[in-house]
Amino acid sequence: MDAWSLYGLWNPLAGAGFLLGLLWLTLAGIGVALLVLVTTRWGRSRVVEKCLVLSALIHVWLAVFSTTVTIATFSPTAGGPEIRVLLAGDESPEDKGASLPPAAPVSPEKKAAGKDEPWKVPGGQPQAPRPRAETARVEPAAAQPPNRQTPAPVSAPIRPAALEHSSAAKMPPSPRSPPSDIQAAIREAKSAPDNPPIEPREYSTKAPGAWKAASRERARAAPYRVPEIYRLRTAPDRAGQAASLGSNPRCEAAVAAALKWLAANQEPDGRWNARKHGGGRETMEAGRDRLGAGGSADTAVTGLALLAFTASGNTHRDGPHQPAVRGGLQYLLRCQGQDGNLAGQAETFEFMYCHGMATLAVAELFGMTGDEDLREPLTRAVAYTLAVQDPIGGGWRYRFREPGDTSQFGWQIMALKSAQVAGIRIPEQAWHRAALFLDTVSAGNYRGLAAYRPGEPVTRPMTAEALVCRVFLGLAPDTPTAREAGDSLLAEIPGEGYPNLYYWYYGTLGMFQLRGAYWDRWTKALQQTLLTTQRTAGPLAGSWDPNTRWDSYGGRVYSTALSALCLESFYRFLPFRGREGDRSDLPRSGP
Repeated sequence: MDAWSLYGLWNPLAGAGFLLGLLWLTLAGIGVALLVLVTTRWGRSRVVEKCLVLSALIHVWLAVFSTTVTIATFSPTAGGPEIRVLLAGDESPEDKGASLPPAAPVSPEKKAAGKDEPWKVPGGQPQAPRPRAETARVEPAAAQPPNRQTPAPVSAPIRPAALEHSSAAKMPPSPRSPPSDIQAAIREAKSAPDNPPIEPREYSTKAPGAWKAASRERARAAPYRVPEIYRLRTAPDRAGQAASLGSNPRCEAAVAAALKWLAANQEPDGRWNARKHGGGRETMEAGRDRLGAGGSADTAVTGLALLAFTASGNTHRDGPHQPAVRGGLQYLLRCQGQDGNLAGQAETFEFMYCHGMATLAVAELFGMTGDEDLREPLTRAVAYTLAVQDPIGGGWRYRFREPGDTSQFGWQIMALKSAQVAGIRIPEQAWHRAALFLDTVSAGNYRGLAAYRPGEPVTRPMTAEALVCRVFLGLAPDTPTAREAGDSLLAEIPGEGYPNLYYWYYGTLGMFQLRGAYWDRWTKALQQTLLTTQRTAGPLAGSWDPNTRWDSYGGRVYSTALSALCLESFYRFLPFRGREGDRSDLPRSGP
C-alpha cells in the first residue's frame, strides 16, 4: 500500500469525530457492564476486583476524552484591551448542490512525478501550510468600536480623488485588522518600485462635465495605451468579432436593454440600492440563516453595475452611459474607508464581497482609462485586500485573515489581477499564498475540480470559480487541469439542474477562456436560458428576475448585472495568457 493510500486510511481514523465516537462507544460498554453486574448473579462474586477494573476503565476514558477538549486561557492585565474570541460559522455563498468526489490532498510521490501539479509559482514550491490547529488566534479587539462611514450628501460637490475623512466620519464593521498591519500593507503597496509616487488630485470645478473634460485634457497630453485584454470592448469591429465567437443581434439587444434599465434605476447619489430592488431577502440557502445578507450591499451591486457598463466600453470618461458610470464610481470613492476598504455599510456576511466587487470595478476603470485620479484609492483598496488575506492558508473569507473559501477567493483574485493589469504592483507573496489555497480545495485526477472549503466535497460552481482563478493566475487553457474542469461544467450547462446565475457567471468566464467545443456548447445553452427569461415589457423591461439560487441576497440589480456580464463575455476579456499589453507578472505555468 503506497503513501497515498495509507494517508487516506489514517486521515479519517485520526479525526476528532472518529475518536469521540470510539470514546462514547466505550462509555456505553461500561454502562452495560455495570447494569449486568447489578442485575445478575455474576456481579456477586469478586465484587471488589470487578469494581476496580471498571473504575480504571472509566478513568482511562476520562483521560482520553480530555485530550479532545481545547481550553484557552489568558490573564488580561489591568486596563488592558478586551479579549474577544470569534467563532466563525460555516455559512457558504456557493452552491451545495449535487456534489462530486471530495477534495483530497496532493500525493508527495505524484507531485514529484509532476502528474498532479497543474501549475507552479516562481521561486520554487511554497512551503506546506502549518496544520490549521496552529493558526487559531485570540486577537485584541479594537480600542474603540467599529464605526460607519457616512457617504457625502448628494448636494455636496463630488471630488473623485479627494479622500478626506473628518473625525466624525463613521466606519462599517469589517474584518478589522490591527491598524499597524493595515498601515504597513498600505505603505508597502505605495512604496513598491513599480508604482509611481502617488499625488492625490481633485477637480477645481463643480460642473457636471468636469470629470470628462479634465480626463480628456490629460489624455491628449499623455496618450494612454489600454491593456490588450480590454481592447475588444471598444474595438470598431466589436460586433463582428463577437459574432465569430457565437454572439448575435439578440445578445446585443439584451445587453443594451439591461444597461438601459440599470441606468434608469440609479439613485441620485450614484449608487444602486440593493434593498430597494429586492436584495437582502433571507431564503435560507443551503439551510443557513445569513441574517438577510445583501440588504446593505450597495457598494457590491454598484460595483457589478459598473462592471456591466464597463464591459461594453462605457467609462467615466466616454460612452453613452458615461454619466451613470461617473456617478457610480464617485459613490464608491466617497464610501472608501480610512483603511482602504470599499465595503460601505455592509455587514459581516457581505463585507468582503462588497469590497472585492467594488475594488474590481475601480480596477477595471483604471485599466480602461489610465485615470491617475484612481491610482491612490485603488492602491489603498488593494492594500486592504492584501492585509486581510489569510497568511497561512492564502484565502479570504468574512473576517480579517480568516481561513478562506473559494467563493470569496474568486472576487479578491479578480480584483487583484485587474489591478495588476492596470499597473498596480501586487507582491509575489500574495500569489504564492493564492496558489497554496487553490491547492487545498482542489481534487480530481488533474486537480481541476474544486470545493468550497478544504476537505469539503467539490461542486460545479466552485469548480467554475476555481477555473477562472487558475486562468487569472496563469494556467494555460489547453492543460489537463483546465480540461478536467471544463468536462465537469459541461455535465451541467445552463438550463439544466437548479438555476444558479452565480454558477453561470463563473462558468461563462471559464469556458470562454477554454474556447472550442467547451465554449460552443456552453454559450448556446446560456443564450437560450438568458434570452428567454429577460423582462421585455413594463418598468422592469431589460432586467432579470432574481429567482435563481443566491439571487435573493443581491436582488434585481445583482441578477441583471450578472446576466448582462454573461452576455458581454464575447468581448469583455481576451484570453489572459500571453496577451500583448498585459502588464502583469503573474506566474505562468502548467502541467
